[in-house]
Formats: sequence, C-alpha cells, structure tokens
Amino acid sequence: MASMCRGTASPAAAEIRPLAATALANFNLADAAATVPALLELRARLAALPADPLVDDKRAQLDTSLSTASGYPSKPRCPTAEVLPGASLALHHTATVRATIPVRWVGVHYPASKSDVSEAIALSAGVPATRDTVQTLPIDTPLTQPYWLREDGAAGIARVADPTLIGLPENPPVFPSNTGLKSAARRWSSPMSRSRSNRASRQRLGVIPPVSLRFVSDVALFAPNSSRSLDVEVISAISNAAGHIKLELPDGWQITPTVSQTFV
Repeated sequence: MASMCRGTASPAAAEIRPLAATALANFNLADAAATVPALLELRARLAALPADPLVDDKRAQLDTSLSTASGYPSKPRCPTAEVLPGASLALHHTATVRATIPVRWVGVHYPASKSDVSEAIALSAGVPATRDTVQTLPIDTPLTQPYWLREDGAAGIARVADPTLIGLPENPPVFPSNTGLKSAARRWSSPMSRSRSNRASRQRLGVIPPVSLRFVSDVALFAPNSSRSLDVEVISAISNAAGHIKLELPDGWQITPTVSQTFV
C-alpha cells in the first residue's frame, strides 16, 4: 500500500502514510475482513485529495483491496456464450461478503450501455445475495476478434485504430460491469468485471455476426483455362435470414452464373 504524500502537503495527504502503515501492520491474512474499517478510513482521506492521475490510480488500487478484503460480487454470468450486437443480455450477479461490518450492495454500473441498476441490497457475512437484470448490448459493439486484426495491417505490423488498446494481452471485456459497495456511509467500487458464460466458467462472452460466410475449401488450385466449382457455406445465427452472395473476382476471371446467389 503506497504512500500518497508526493507533491502535496494537504492535511488529508499527510495522514495517509501513517494510516497505510497501521493498516499494513495490523493485517491478518487469516482475517482479511478485519482490515476493512482501516481501509475505509484510508479511502475517505483519498477522496479528499484533488484529482490527479497518481491519486486516481491509488484510489482504484485501494478499491480493489477493499473489495478483496470484504468479499465482492462474482463476475456476472450470461446464459449464452455468444450474442449478437443489440441483443438482450440476461445477467446474473452474485455477492458474498466476509466482513462482519454492515455492507450494502448499492448497485451495478454498465459502462458499455451507460446504464445502472441502483436498488440497494443489504449484505450479511457469509450469506450469498443475487441480482438479476436484463441489459441491452449496444448495436455498435465490435464483433469478437483480436483487436490487432480488426484493421488491415502491413507486412510485419498490425494497425490498431484505438491507441488505448495497444499493449493489452487480450480484448477488453465485451460488456463490463462495475459494482458499488457501501459501508459506514462510505462508498467504493469493486474492480471492473467481465461477463462470462454459464457453459464454462472460463469462457468469455463473445459477439458474433448475424450471418457468416466461409469457403468450404480454404485452397483451390486452377490449371490455365480450367474451371472449378467453389462452395460457399452460409451460417445464420438468426431465424429467417435472407440475402445475396456475390464473389469478387480478379481481372480476367469469369464466374457462372454471373448474378449474385440468393440464400434464405
């Protein structure tokens, strides 16, 4: 737990170092929840500091420590592993706290849809609490694929349109959530969590297109002036899908029939 006294002489900042030292000295691995009151006091001092990137980072770290010490909601679960953009998500949250001090689960924030569930739930130590909600995945949610492959790259280099993604080992969560907890009139947020499927505890929620296409054979060899039959497989994730398929060919190539094919 790092000191926050750098670059400021405010009373709140001056009190942080001894408070952090006391919390560390009294920490008991067998009873991490006993540290919650000290962490809440430390959180109040951090809240009094002016906005600063370092302060914001330390506040986020402290929120993680608070949630871990008190016991925090599990990652939300969705009954399906794959969804379409604009789909409704039936999310199931579970929370179990270890701390014996009163803790209230004040709500859940969903940054992707800019929506909140604000009904407060009182939590008791060791007693699971659940929250079910239906949220809508934004229609402009990108399809699930590695972010470094979304743009056409050059030889030996990938192009990433969003520079904030560069360096991440994997895609950000499709539909993250942020849980608000409150104790002793002080509120903090649990770490941002990602939705997972109930089919497998380690399977992340994925976004798929309504209709996908693929060549049945990845490689086709043509002799000069010869012809081959090409098969295109159409996979629909929705009912009653219909559309047209037309192949784009290099100059000098011909296809029969020349009109687009219709699928239903």
